[in-house]
Amino acid sequence: IENYKEFIEEEREKSGFIERVYLNFREISKTNTSHKGSQRKLKVTMEKCRHYLSQVKFDGVTEETKDLATLIGAWFDENSTWLNAQKVYLESLKAPRNIFTKVTFDEKGNPIYSYDPKEDLVEETKQNFSYQWLPKQDYHNLILGKYCNCCAHIAGAGQGIMRASMILDTCQNLVIRNEVGEIIAKATIFINKQKGYGVFNTVETSFTYREQEDLKNIYQAFLRGTKAFIETYNKNYPENPITEITVGENRNTILPYLNKKQHPKTNVHPSLHYKDYALKESFYRYDGDCHTNQRLVLKK
Repeated sequence: IENYKEFIEEEREKSGFIERVYLNFREISKTNTSHKGSQRKLKVTMEKCRHYLSQVKFDGVTEETKDLATLIGAWFDENSTWLNAQKVYLESLKAPRNIFTKVTFDEKGNPIYSYDPKEDLVEETKQNFSYQWLPKQDYHNLILGKYCNCCAHIAGAGQGIMRASMILDTCQNLVIRNEVGEIIAKATIFINKQKGYGVFNTVETSFTYREQEDLKNIYQAFLRGTKAFIETYNKNYPENPITEITVGENRNTILPYLNKKQHPKTNVHPSLHYKDYALKESFYRYDGDCHTNQRLVLKK
C-alpha cells in the first residue's frame, strides 16, 4: 500500500509490472540480502523489484550488453527471450542502418552500407507528433509491439515481422512519437527494389492514442515520414526509383483517415511472408496484414 503510487506509475509505463512483481515476489525476496557476512534478509523495495525484473534473471550480461538487458528485462523474464534478442540484434549488425541510403560495393561485390546517423530521417519532437525511421540496429525495434499494443516484438506472434525489419535490406520500421518522444505507433515497410514499389504491412497504435485527434496526428506524421522516405530513396536510386507505396487495411488503426479519394484501394502488391522470418525454434506463424487489401499511401 505504501508503494501504491509508484506501482501505478510503473504499470502505466510498463503494462503488466504489478503482475510480474506478484508472480516473482518469492524469488525477489529470496535474493534480497545484505552484502555483509550474515546475509541478512532485507525489506523488498521498489528499486529491488525493478532491478530484478530488468537484469538479474539473464545469463551472461556484460558491460556491452547491459543496456539491451535492461530494456528486454523491463518487459520479459525468460532467459530464452534474452538470448533471442541478442541473436536478432547481432544479425542486424550485418544489415544497413537505413534502407533508403546509398549502397556501394567492394571489388568482390559485397555491399558497403552507410552507418552515418546524419543520414537518418527523423523529425524534431513536437506537440502534434513526429516521425522517425528507426535505425535497424536500435534496440527498440525488438519491442515495438509493446509500445504499440501489437504482436511485433521478440516474444510475440509478430516475431517474424520484427526480425525482418531488423535484418533485411528491404525492410524498416517507421515509428511515430508523441510530444515527449515516446513511441506510440509503428508501421513496417517492405520495398521491392526491382519493381519500384513499397508496402507497409499496416499501421498499429498504442491503445492510449486512439482518440480521433491523436489518430489524425499519427496519420499526418505517417504521411510526412512516407514522403521523406520516397524522396530520399529516389534521390539515392534515380535509376530505379520507388513510384508507389501502399499499406495493408487489416488491423490498420488509421484506416478512417485513408479516405477513398486520396487513398483508394489498389491492386495488392506482393509483400513478404513474415512467418518465414520467425526464429527457427518459434511456433509463431503470423504472416502479415497486407496480403488481402491495400490502400494507396503515396504515388510518384
